[in-house]
Amino acid sequence: MVSRLTRNQLPGNRLRVRLPCPPPEKVEQKPRVSSKYGVFAMRRQGGCESIFSLSVTTENGSGVQFLRDDMPRILITSGPTREYLDPVRYLSNASSGKMGAALAKTALKTGYEVTIVTGPVVCDYPEEANVIQVTTTEEMLCACVQVFSECVGAIGAAAPCDYRPKNVSKEKIKKNSNFPVTIDFVATPDIFEELGKMKRPNQWLIPFALETEENAKSFALDKLRHKNGNLIILNGPQAMLQDQIQVEIFDRNGTTLATFDGTKETVAMQIMHIIQNIKIE
Repeated sequence: MVSRLTRNQLPGNRLRVRLPCPPPEKVEQKPRVSSKYGVFAMRRQGGCESIFSLSVTTENGSGVQFLRDDMPRILITSGPTREYLDPVRYLSNASSGKMGAALAKTALKTGYEVTIVTGPVVCDYPEEANVIQVTTTEEMLCACVQVFSECVGAIGAAAPCDYRPKNVSKEKIKKNSNFPVTIDFVATPDIFEELGKMKRPNQWLIPFALETEENAKSFALDKLRHKNGNLIILNGPQAMLQDQIQVEIFDRNGTTLATFDGTKETVAMQIMHIIQNIKIE
């Protein structure tokens, strides 16, 4: 059985996904999407007109309907994105998805339903989470726009590419030392800026900011205001591909709420404690 997500056009070309709830007699079964049974599949139809379908079968052969409305739901972006130069090569980064996985695990234990929108990673996400797999920054944006309206908040742990090639070669670019290759890049959409535009008063946004400069806090706070976020989590490139991370959390006033240093699992629990115990405005 294939369950298809329906989409409704909202003002400003925003997409809303409405997901069916299980019949009352099946509520206690709490079926979820996991890597064991399957994940969302994207069918690219151009821009944010992408349609997502789901084909998942439980062990007893019945179809899965999920994302019930009796639990608060959060969106977590995770991993890198890829922007292809040609059919073989692409622009990306060293984001591993480990922080997103740790946040998802902690959020599930806290009592949230979790949707992860992830780029290509090798780490494992919790089986209880709903996973949407994407490749490019635009695809990640489209997935987030479609599910964010059903969430109480979003955490941006992904590292999407900020630029993409203006033109993608249909054939592999040949190496020729006599003729240097010049590639023009254009900016990709800012995912959390777009979510910030559609954020309702009862929703929250907490992006990460990876900075390398000495005035990293200033850059992070500029991003916080630009994205209409509630808090921002500042970290550095040392955490990429590692199990350890050091972060600082700031509010809109620039106040340092906390500084954490430890494993990504431990820091994820501390971040969730901040979300649970501080009134986010």
